[in-house]
Amino acid sequence: MSRFFSTMAVFVGLIAVTPFAQALGSIQGTINTSLSSVASGGAGVFSVRITGSYTTPPDCADSAVKQFSISAETKAGKAIIATLLMAQAGNRGVGIQGAGTCNVGGAGSEDIYYVYVN
Repeated sequence: MSRFFSTMAVFVGLIAVTPFAQALGSIQGTINTSLSSVASGGAGVFSVRITGSYTTPPDCADSAVKQFSISAETKAGKAIIATLLMAQAGNRGVGIQGAGTCNVGGAGSEDIYYVYVN
């Protein structure tokens, strides 16, 4: 049953998040840090730092930190956050496709386009 919810959360995230036309970073690994914060204006932001090889990060991202962020204010964001927390709690590997921008978490943190659990 949990696999069903995991798959549905990723599916919802894929449908609701719009891609951006830039270099898109991607990574596969495990979550070593998850962070929740409030951006200027009061918007909730969720960020994760991943161990693994970060391929084609955009210029705005910090390839050494390997941090990705998503808004906690949208349904798609909440679904992706739930998927990431489930993966972290289960010590499961994840894959993250970045959106090629750093608007949500600011400079150094690529926006999340979609995630999957290994």
